[in-house]
Order: sequence, then structure tokens, then C-alpha cells
Amino acid sequence: MIESFKIDHTQLEPGVRLAAIYHRDGVDVVKFDIRMIKPNTEYFQDDIMHSMEHLLATAAKEVFGDDMIDLSPMGCKTGFYLTIFANEYTEDVEKIGKMLKISGNAEIPVPDEHNCGSYKLHDIEGAREYLNGKFNSSSNSWWSKTRERAIYRRENHHNRGGWSKCTPKAKKPPKTH
Repeated sequence: MIESFKIDHTQLEPGVRLAAIYHRDGVDVVKFDIRMIKPNTEYFQDDIMHSMEHLLATAAKEVFGDDMIDLSPMGCKTGFYLTIFANEYTEDVEKIGKMLKISGNAEIPVPDEHNCGSYKLHDIEGAREYLNGKFNSSSNSWWSKTRERAIYRRENHHNRGGWSKCTPKAKKPPKTH
């Protein structure tokens, strides 16, 4: 069964959650659930969600570099999944914080028919306003609470035998040209 279908969504709060760890051939990949809205209460409008995807993906690439695999919107429109090659867990969580902080000001190309599959479905200013309001406010308790919960969850996951292969920095597949 898909990981997210096993989670009781009535218990989910906004924040960052370790969603999955994948180990294969000496390579460790992790997927984070970046939940911005409590499920089943509200959701992002399509145009804002789409613009946030562009902004967050750009920021994720800037922060994680070649360790970034994918940033995908959730179908329920309450957040995003970030998939990366695993590093030291606390470092990854801190990088997610940096990604969120810079995302509202990320430089993205103006969407057009050549660089976007649905270029008319955007509200870049609305997305910037949300991201900057959420992650760049002077009283940003969301991230401090999220960081604490993410570290706590990692420790619990680690104690169940997970993540141990991810410390220290995991091997990555060789680059091919």
C-alpha cells in the first residue's frame, strides 16, 4: 500500500514529516512530506499550488543541488513531497528550512508554453505572498515547531531500525554523461 494511504490524515498537522526511506544498491533516498495545510480543512487553489511548485522546486534545486531528485505537489493540494538523496538527517531538515525560507523569492522564468505544461494556470504573486508570509515572518513559530517535530520523528524512526544506513553521508550513484 502507498505510504500516505496508511497515515491517519485526521492526525496530521502542518509540518515536515519523514515519509519514506528507500535503500537500494548502496544508495539511500528519502522522501519528506512538507504539509502546509491541515488535511481536510482547506486546500490550495490550483493556480497558487502550481506557482508554489515552480518556486519550491527552484529553491530546492538551489539548496540541495544534485541531491535533489524531485519536488511534487500532493494531489490533495495541502503540501508537497520532496525526494532527495539522503545526507545526515538534521542537515537535510535544516536545508528544508532554508529552501522554504528562500522559496518566496526564488527566481523562476515567467511561465510560457515552452517551459510549462499549463502556463496559464499560475498565480505567482499569490504563491510568493503565501510563502513569504508563512516562512519569512519575524514570528515564525511554524518552522521552529516543525523542526522540533521532524528531529523527534527521526529519532523515533532511527530507534526502530530505520535511517541507520543514512549516517554518515550515503553513497550516490555515479554520474553518467
